[in-house]
Amino acid sequence: MSLILKGGEIATLALDEHLESFESVGAVEEGILAASWSTDESLLVLITGHGNVLLMSSTFDTLSESPLSTTEFGEDAPINVGWGSKQTQFHGSIGKTAAQVAADPQNIGSSPDDDGLPRISWRGDGAFFVVSSLTSTSPGGAPPHRLLRVYNRLGELQSTSEGVAGLESSLSWRPSGNLIAACQRFGAHPGLGKGNEGRHDVVFFERNGLRHGEFTMRTGRWAQSAKTAASGLNYGYRVTELAWNSDSTILSIWVRTETSDILQLWTTSNYHWYLKHEFCLGNRRDVSQADANDHFTHVCWHPEIATKLIVCTKDAICERTYSWDTVVARSAPPNDSGCVLVVDGDSVNLTPFRVQNVPPPMSSFQLTSTVSRVPPVHTFFSSNDDSLGLVWESGHVQIWHLNINLSGARSRVMSPKPLWEGLVEVERLRQGILWKNPEEETWTVVLLGNEGATDVIKSIAFGVSETRCTIGLDSKNGRLLEPLGTQAIYQEQNGTLSNIDLENHNLATTSSFPNFCSSALSNADLFIGLAASGKLFASTPGGECVPIAPGVNSFTLILDFLIYTTVTHQSYYVPLQKLLPLVRAVPNVQMPEWESRRVERGSRIVVATSSSMSVVLQMPRGNLETINPRSLVMDAILKDIESQAYRRAFIAARKHRIDLNVFIDHKPEVFVSKLGLFVDQIDDADFLNLFLSGIGRSAQAADRIAHICDRLRLELESRDIRKYVNTILTTHVVKTPPDYESGLLLLLRLRDEYPEIVEEAIKYIIFLVDADRLFDAALGMYDFSLVLMIAQFSQKDPREYLPFLKELRSHEHFYQRYKIDDHLKRYTKALSSLSLAGEMYFQEALEYVEKHSLYAQAFALWKNDQSKHNAVLNLFGDHLFDRREFDQAAIVFRSCNELRKAMVAHERARQWRETFIVASELRLDAEEIILVAKRLAEDLASRQKFADAGQVILDYGKDVDLSVTYFSQGRHFSEAKRICALHSRNELLEEVVHPAIEHTVSEIQDDIEEMREQIQKQLSRVGELRTRKNLEPGKQCDVHAFYGEEANIHNVDAMTDVSTPFTAFTRYTVAPSLSSQTSKRSQKLKKRNERKAGRKGTYQEEEYLFASVTKLCARFGATQDGTQQLLPHLLALPTGFELARDLEALVLSFQKEMQDAVEEIWNVPSEIPETSESSPNANVAPRPQDKHPRPTVQTSHWNLRMLESLSE
Repeated sequence: MSLILKGGEIATLALDEHLESFESVGAVEEGILAASWSTDESLLVLITGHGNVLLMSSTFDTLSESPLSTTEFGEDAPINVGWGSKQTQFHGSIGKTAAQVAADPQNIGSSPDDDGLPRISWRGDGAFFVVSSLTSTSPGGAPPHRLLRVYNRLGELQSTSEGVAGLESSLSWRPSGNLIAACQRFGAHPGLGKGNEGRHDVVFFERNGLRHGEFTMRTGRWAQSAKTAASGLNYGYRVTELAWNSDSTILSIWVRTETSDILQLWTTSNYHWYLKHEFCLGNRRDVSQADANDHFTHVCWHPEIATKLIVCTKDAICERTYSWDTVVARSAPPNDSGCVLVVDGDSVNLTPFRVQNVPPPMSSFQLTSTVSRVPPVHTFFSSNDDSLGLVWESGHVQIWHLNINLSGARSRVMSPKPLWEGLVEVERLRQGILWKNPEEETWTVVLLGNEGATDVIKSIAFGVSETRCTIGLDSKNGRLLEPLGTQAIYQEQNGTLSNIDLENHNLATTSSFPNFCSSALSNADLFIGLAASGKLFASTPGGECVPIAPGVNSFTLILDFLIYTTVTHQSYYVPLQKLLPLVRAVPNVQMPEWESRRVERGSRIVVATSSSMSVVLQMPRGNLETINPRSLVMDAILKDIESQAYRRAFIAARKHRIDLNVFIDHKPEVFVSKLGLFVDQIDDADFLNLFLSGIGRSAQAADRIAHICDRLRLELESRDIRKYVNTILTTHVVKTPPDYESGLLLLLRLRDEYPEIVEEAIKYIIFLVDADRLFDAALGMYDFSLVLMIAQFSQKDPREYLPFLKELRSHEHFYQRYKIDDHLKRYTKALSSLSLAGEMYFQEALEYVEKHSLYAQAFALWKNDQSKHNAVLNLFGDHLFDRREFDQAAIVFRSCNELRKAMVAHERARQWRETFIVASELRLDAEEIILVAKRLAEDLASRQKFADAGQVILDYGKDVDLSVTYFSQGRHFSEAKRICALHSRNELLEEVVHPAIEHTVSEIQDDIEEMREQIQKQLSRVGELRTRKNLEPGKQCDVHAFYGEEANIHNVDAMTDVSTPFTAFTRYTVAPSLSSQTSKRSQKLKKRNERKAGRKGTYQEEEYLFASVTKLCARFGATQDGTQQLLPHLLALPTGFELARDLEALVLSFQKEMQDAVEEIWNVPSEIPETSESSPNANVAPRPQDKHPRPTVQTSHWNLRMLESLSE
């Protein structure tokens, strides 16, 4: 503790050492006029008697000293560049001459109440401090006046304020740092500001010394003229001190009057300053009843608890903790006005947000109290009607009936009338709640105050008669829960909740909160409380408390929802019917994810109104924002649908853009049965059209949409077709698919029965549906009068449609319909009409069938006319032939007896047996048969079908030489020899067969050499890879890191085109939607990766090697089979024994090589660690051995034992 005396002495007392006397640390010889520690208590600022600013450390070492009075502005002196100066600014009605008028120093003086002492105030972060001091009299005779000088932590002057007339000594720097508060007095006294006599302002300065706003204090009841004021107080009062609370939201003004000291608390919102509270100490009901102990000796705010105020007197220390209350009317629907109250001095500002949204500081109505000019200590609405209660600490109570007008008519929004007024005998009154007794015209007000050291509850029932009761309590500093019904709940300081029994005058504990909740609400089933920590709690009567959410900064409770906002800028909407079972299910209850929406940063709930489905939020600056949460809107709409208030539900859904399918989705059977009531309540064709358009665009099943449209159409037609003609047309076109023809038939009916409305009906349906679609639909009905009617009202160019219609009229009946259907692309109907047009159009019909591939329809139309049916079959065969479906075409041609075409189709299909069967049916001569045989044999040989080619050329081409050649090329040597023997052509053995056998030996030898070279390379590469894995075991788990590649995602199209769905704007247009298209880039990437697979150095190389060896084993097996067939023929050659033995030896040696290679490749050496299939690494690939089973090399006795014996 430090002690700083005016005479200059500085002493300290170590509190932790329990010393009984102060220890002097030094003295300032010239005395000390002011002193202040920095907020971090590391620096001490002193103003000496000689007018110096002395900056010292926490150990009282001098850091800097500078004179207070100086002509310098400071380091932050502004630079004048011409623009922005007073001479260039707009001065309004006072004219340009105001720019030339300079401030007269003679008119800037100090207030008569100024004590002449300097003041010091630090900014909240301790980086700067401000000194307010009087200037000395200048040589020009200018009177002394106050200036503010801002210094940094080094004691260096930063800025100096401009001269302000009448500036007083009180000073306080807002902890947030943006404003410096002081006081300014106005009047006729020399040196004061120019203004009304008695005006007294709190003025604000910025750190650079410039003014930044002000507000006028409300001091009328204390103020006196300077002539009649008592000695010591020139105006009957004096502002002693200003002080900000720790979070910069409340400014306290300490006022000393001739009788007592008074403290005012001011807050600001939306650039307006509100007087929220005013009090003075003492057990009295009027300021005039003061004594000496009612003067304050010190006033300060708690440095950590922002709403805690500490006031000292000569013999007591008083601590007061305040809380923010959002005072709103909480009546249940339909009487929920959403009225909000704001206290501003002796005025109570009221705004019913259900009918008016008036932003603060304005209001719908301003109620001025007739009891006291002091702000009420607490205000409260009745829980079940529009009554309002005001209470003052002195014990005065006033109840008003507001008579709020909820009709929305242009009249007074409310007409308040006093209900009751009285005085309650209590030491200090601080809270109240009110409700109207539902069965009689009486009200009950429950008041909470304190008598001595405990709380006391006062209850007053008034109306027909007045009864009072008092309930004394053992606890203190409790609070009443704001009710939503007719119950009174008292909360103790420890969070215990007790039900107040007004009949028996006692309390019964019903539940509790874990902590005291300054903001708490209750209804019949639930208690909701918000603790200072930001935790929101819920409890039920007789149940345990459940935490709902942390980080909550505001909440409200309405009939069906708990709504709260959080510090993460979210608002949540909790249905009470879901919350109650969870709260009752404690312990271990888990709250689900409630419906939420984002809100602006720092938003807090002001009021929620069920009837208007709205929530009013207040931003940190003070402005308001009204939202309509979907939860509240849907709840109200469903309730209206349930109660069959369809019009109110429809208006709400339309206003808030709710899908009108909600009417169908919620109990569809009931809604369909009440369509008549729905039409009666809506009774507006435009609203009904909107409803039908909504369900037509929905995802409802097509049959359900059609059923509702048909039922509604029948209902409307039975009422008044002329009134609802547009709606009836809508019922036709919103179906899926749209029923345009029924709508057009209705137009024809209107033309005959109600010609006066047909024009508007046509214009409406053209507005609803694309005109071209209607034109086509009318044309498809073959009614030219209807077509002309649509064309005329759709403003189509006659030059476009009249020639077309004229041409159609020129055709006979069925051909005309054919042309219309063809124009409308109704090809099946067009073919049907053309089939009825007559024999002369049959050829055109065949061309139409071929053009549009209508073969199935043509078969059905001419199934009873064989000649025409065969003509269609012939046409269909040609179609199949062109599509290269030769086998199918051959069958069709044979069905219609087109044998020549059938033979050609069989030939193209290489069905040589069927070809010659048909040729025999055609009785072709021998030369034609030979030509066909040669073409077929050549075609079969080109397809490597040498056996079939040899058979065809031998049986039908009669060419033995070519047949032996084909069999030899196909390695069918036994068949070739048989044919030579059969036809006595042994010379062909030497000329064709034996050379072919020797050539086959060469081919097998070349194949084995090629396979040997391939297997050696693959075996070598597998060995290299395994050696590398053994040397780098740390990388083998990541295949991409091992092979030095980046991980590529194959076969994934990173960008795809997504088709555009129909929307409300494209539902009735002809604009086509985009179809999904395959990315060409991904296709190229896929092909490039496929080519890359197996390339040396890629991560797929080893797997490729295993697959390649597997294929090589299969290829070698085929070579072994070919060798087995070739060896007997080799031995029949004169020199064939040596060839056969060498060939067998070659195959056997390579067989051994293949076996050894497979064994080496598929057996993993023990020194190479195997990768785990359960490895968490996403890039670990399965072993190639697991993907490719070990192949088997054929070792059966394919070779000849004779060769083995001879070799031995």
